[in-house]
Amino acid sequence: MRRPPIFVVLILVLITASAIARHHHPQVPDNPAFTRLADVLDERITESSGIAQSISQPDAIWVHNDSGDKPRLFLVGLDGETRCVVTIRTKDPADWEDMCSFRANDANWLLIADVGDNAERRGNDGPPCRLLIVPEPEIDWKGRELVLSTSPVLTIEFGWEDGPRNCESVAVDTETHEILLVTKTKPSEAALYTIPLNLTPGTLKATARRVCRAAIPFATAMDVSTDGRKMVVTTMISAVLVNREADETWADAWKKPLTVVTIPPQKQCETICFLNTGTEVLVHSEGNRQTLWKIQLAEKPSPPVRRSRSPKTSDSETNQ
Repeated sequence: MRRPPIFVVLILVLITASAIARHHHPQVPDNPAFTRLADVLDERITESSGIAQSISQPDAIWVHNDSGDKPRLFLVGLDGETRCVVTIRTKDPADWEDMCSFRANDANWLLIADVGDNAERRGNDGPPCRLLIVPEPEIDWKGRELVLSTSPVLTIEFGWEDGPRNCESVAVDTETHEILLVTKTKPSEAALYTIPLNLTPGTLKATARRVCRAAIPFATAMDVSTDGRKMVVTTMISAVLVNREADETWADAWKKPLTVVTIPPQKQCETICFLNTGTEVLVHSEGNRQTLWKIQLAEKPSPPVRRSRSPKTSDSETNQ
C-alpha cells in the first residue's frame, strides 16, 4: 500500500476517534506500555503487511510484504535479525495483506491471506480471494540465515456473500473453528466475516459469511489470542481490543464497549499480532528499517453479557 497523503491521515484520526466513541463508548488506557524491541533491518522487508508470532520459535515472528513481492515469508527474531526466508510454492500474490499462526490437529500452522482488493472486483473480473495454509516450517537456526521452500497444504478460494470486499485483516479462532476477517472500509460498512476452519488438504471453495458490524474504520490487520478470548484490530493509527466471554459469540463481543489500544507513532501501521502471553501485542510498519514494538494491553475487560442462545442473523446486525 502506498503511503496516504497527510490530509487522509488526519481524516482517519478524526474518523477513528469519533466512530469508535459513537458506536462503543470505548475505555482508553491511561499509560500504555511501549517496548521498542528492535529495528527490522532486512532491506527486502519494505512493506511489512502481515506478522505472526512463530509457535515453534516464540522469540521470532513471521513477516510478509505487501503486494508486489514474491510469495515468501521472513522469519525475523525479536532482535530484528532475519533467520530464514521461506518461498511458498504457489502462484504470485495478487495482494497478500495479513497472516496469522495457530495450532490445530497437533501441528503448528501459518495462514496467509491473499485478500487485498482496493477496487472490490476480486471474484468478478479479478482472481478470487485466497487463504493459503501451510505447516509452520521447522527451523534449525544456528546464527546463519536459512533459505527454504514449502507448499500450501490447503488453499481456500472464497467470495463474500454480499459481493466483493476489500480486506486486510485475518485471524483464526481455534476454539470456535473459524477463520475471521474484518473488511477495510468506512465504519458504517465495516463488518466481521467468518469462514469455517477446515484443514482438509487440497483446494476448497468457500463463502465468507457476514457475522456483525465491526465499526472500526479502514482496518489494516487483526489477530485473536490463543485462548480465543481477545481480538485486536488495528488501523494505521490506532487499534481496538474486543473481549469475549466463554459463553459469548464474537457478535456478542462486538456489541460491548471496546478498549482503544494506543499504538506508537509509526510510518504506516499495517500489522499486529498477539504474543503467546495473550496480554501483549506486536506492531510493525511499512517502510524500510521500521521498529518492531511490543505493547502491554490494559487489563480492563468489559462486563460479560450473558446470553442463553446464539444470536440470530438479525441479532448480530444490531451493533450500530
